[in-house]
Amino acid sequence: MKGEKFYEMLDMLDDSLVLESAEVKRKVWGKRLKIVGIILAAVVAYWLVSTYPARHPPDSIGGEPGILQDEVYYAYAGSGFPIPGQVLVPQGIFRYVPGEGKELLVSRKEYQVDALFSDWSWGVNSHSLYFVDSATVTLWRMDLETQEKEELYRPDGAAPTEQSSSDWKGLMEEKDFWTVVRDLLTGELPAEVLTGATEETSGGDVILRLDNITEDTVWVSCYGAQELNMILDSRTGEVLSQQPADTETPEGEPILRTYVIGERVLEAVRMEHPEGFTYRNWEQEAEDGGYYWVDLRENGQSILPEGTHMSEEGGYWGGDDLLVHYGKRNQLTEEGDYDRWGSDYLLLTAEGETEFLPGEINGVEVTYLASAQGWAYYTGKDWENPDPAKRMAFLGARNLTTGETVLLKQPVGEYFEVITDGTWFYRCTGSQTNCYTIDHDAQGKPCGLTLVEEDI
Repeated sequence: MKGEKFYEMLDMLDDSLVLESAEVKRKVWGKRLKIVGIILAAVVAYWLVSTYPARHPPDSIGGEPGILQDEVYYAYAGSGFPIPGQVLVPQGIFRYVPGEGKELLVSRKEYQVDALFSDWSWGVNSHSLYFVDSATVTLWRMDLETQEKEELYRPDGAAPTEQSSSDWKGLMEEKDFWTVVRDLLTGELPAEVLTGATEETSGGDVILRLDNITEDTVWVSCYGAQELNMILDSRTGEVLSQQPADTETPEGEPILRTYVIGERVLEAVRMEHPEGFTYRNWEQEAEDGGYYWVDLRENGQSILPEGTHMSEEGGYWGGDDLLVHYGKRNQLTEEGDYDRWGSDYLLLTAEGETEFLPGEINGVEVTYLASAQGWAYYTGKDWENPDPAKRMAFLGARNLTTGETVLLKQPVGEYFEVITDGTWFYRCTGSQTNCYTIDHDAQGKPCGLTLVEEDI
């Protein structure tokens, strides 16, 4: 009897162990399935959100500034740095004609035109569109009349790149969700596609940068075993001149950046502060290499007013012109920091003109945006005006000869860029581009804007 009870107890023990083991397994697998479910849900959500712009490209060209040539507007849709809440999907270079609409000239699926630094990757003149395919390090030319494309220049040593994460995003457009999951698990798709990375890579060890375009020439910089500045024939690609890129002035001062405007070449030069000039945390900046000011030179001579420096932000393009913010040298802020910014502006044109523009108009600080037909366009905001309606941001224009100013529009958005030829006016906000015409009064002065098309 005792033996039978013992075996019965063993059987009961086995059953309890089995039941307990099953319960443990059920809980463990339940947790695992929950984790898998959460991961799958996250992947599904990410895939739906991140690929939506690629699967459903927007109809508009976005809000990055383009180029106005012969009353036709050219823009790279989906280029630039993303702003909050915006997902950029590089589409390509479009041509827009008011009243006729837009057409795609260069597709990003065919040519890997750099989307982040598009200022250096494409341009246009009256007869051709030029763009650099960074995957093959090739400068292409497209005839604007026939739309035929031809390889204009490719430096020696350039090699095709490996596929970047932005290319994989293009492949994801054609995959369903489960195919994406499978390819991620097998490694066919790199994990970087889940980070939204869009790094641009250059072919081999060579980088080609488009610096400037005139009617007859194309200026490029080639970075590889040797840094070269070249001028090419704009129709044939023949190398007209080639010389090593200058990284220092004859006096040994570092050249931080070179600007090419028409036939003008300007250099931003790093200059040491005078001995004894100090400000808050200057020792740390000196240790980190930030103890300096910037001069702007043309043909080796400074073009800034005496006792001033070029702003930390450098020069920026207002259409075909270069705008430079400058201020007093060795100036301190109220907090005791070095004032690296500026108060006034220089306007430099391809025709060789240099205009000095005040940074304050009628007691209000302004920011200049572009110039055309003898007028400089600017925006500002009168924060202290007692009238709420007049505290709104405004758009104005200043006559470059007489200094007369006119109000064009108020209110306007506070952050935008302008491309204009004096007749057509494109307002680029970063997310959309609106097309206007400039109204003129009987004396030919600009007096307002008329909207032609919103979010082109």
